[in-house]
Amino acid sequence: MKKFVSLALLAASLAVSAKALIVGADVGYLLDDKEEFISARLGHAFKADASLSHQVELELGYSSHSETIAPLGAPISATSKITPLTLNYRAESIATNKLGYYFGLGAGVARTSIKFAGSGVPSVSDHSTSLALQGFVGLSYQVSTAAKLHLGAKYIWIDEAKLLGIKADVGDDVALSGGVSVKF
Repeated sequence: MKKFVSLALLAASLAVSAKALIVGADVGYLLDDKEEFISARLGHAFKADASLSHQVELELGYSSHSETIAPLGAPISATSKITPLTLNYRAESIATNKLGYYFGLGAGVARTSIKFAGSGVPSVSDHSTSLALQGFVGLSYQVSTAAKLHLGAKYIWIDEAKLLGIKADVGDDVALSGGVSVKF
């Protein structure tokens, strides 16, 4: 939890000092988990050269997976949620013809939680925090001087989580996503 607070304070300080504040949101689909993945970003463009804009951003993602199983005949619903919080470096091309590209890397933490509930069974839940890494690449389209549309892919890796006393392999996945970012 201390890591979440530290990263949130860093993002707030970036936002206050930013001359080029960038806010973005993406909606995606995890290919392995076959679930949605949404994320929001708050960033700052700190350097631009002739071809690239260099940015640092704080990104919060979210994915949830629900499943009903009946191991002994009685249905039990299981819900798992993954919430990665990463500090990212992003490079975006300076668009001369509206179409551009972006790429970047991120590192942070992911909160993984799980909850079981069933008929006649009390609810059982647990959560764990572990290392999260990501890499992303995609295309962007300059809609206006302040807004861009994005279409890309993101590789997400999350380290093992200890849930209900058992080490669980959270693993990795690829998200295909689309989104928007606005520069203030």
